[in-house]
Amino acid sequence: MTKPTREQIKEMADLVADRSIREEGSLSPVIDVYTKEIQAAQDFYLDVAYDLNRLALAAWSDVDAGENKSDLLPVVNRILLRAINGFGGAITLTRRGMDIEAQTLARTIYECAFWLGYFGAEPDEALSNFETENRRSILAHNVLLGKQGVIPEEIATASAEALETLKRIKVPGMEKMAGKGDLASVFPFYKFLCGMAAHSSMASIDRLLDEPIAGKLSHAFDFTGKRLPETVGFAITGLLAALVKWQAITKVPLDEAVLLRVDYEVPLMFAEQDRRDRPKNA
Repeated sequence: MTKPTREQIKEMADLVADRSIREEGSLSPVIDVYTKEIQAAQDFYLDVAYDLNRLALAAWSDVDAGENKSDLLPVVNRILLRAINGFGGAITLTRRGMDIEAQTLARTIYECAFWLGYFGAEPDEALSNFETENRRSILAHNVLLGKQGVIPEEIATASAEALETLKRIKVPGMEKMAGKGDLASVFPFYKFLCGMAAHSSMASIDRLLDEPIAGKLSHAFDFTGKRLPETVGFAITGLLAALVKWQAITKVPLDEAVLLRVDYEVPLMFAEQDRRDRPKNA
């Protein structure tokens, strides 16, 4: 029996990988293999992200827990943790070649940053509106459960009436929060992520497909890491904004050397993405 050549082995491996991805999509174990390749090729960008992640967690874990979780400091501390976790999720997804999903998750980091900026600028108003948003969510959930017969009708009715009252309270949208928190310059990043990734837009759904194989649809994964600089840049920009606004409230010292390095490297990430996107003959 003739021993297969290296080229034949690679061809067979590619066929197995293609089949696994076609059948299991983003849950395919094959992606774990490609993840290592992506990381090896993009260590520079990921190292910057890991440095910021360590800085954020070190600062966050250095604060007092507080006694009342509804007070200002416990609330902003949990918002920052949500941003840090969203950042970790975005980096994990982009390492798996899932940049649309990573950018969708990165959008939540910006929402955390806008809330933190709002809390820093107008703490009493922001805390009241944050509680209002939470109460609206609980009441809306009760109304839905009532329609499904899960909770008593009188509870659902009372929740619906209370919800109508709370709807009269004007809570600023993300753009207004960004303005209040002096993050207007960051808001366009958020809007880009909404349109190009998070929302069901033509731009976002077009990015899900690769070139057809034998006339059949093909699932797109960025195993080359081509869009990784952009995705990491978006995630870092969001977490950096959130961290700075959180620090302004808590006064927890941050490692200035890391912040300066991150602030310097992020524009280079977007510049690299622009270079990669440019036609070769341009």
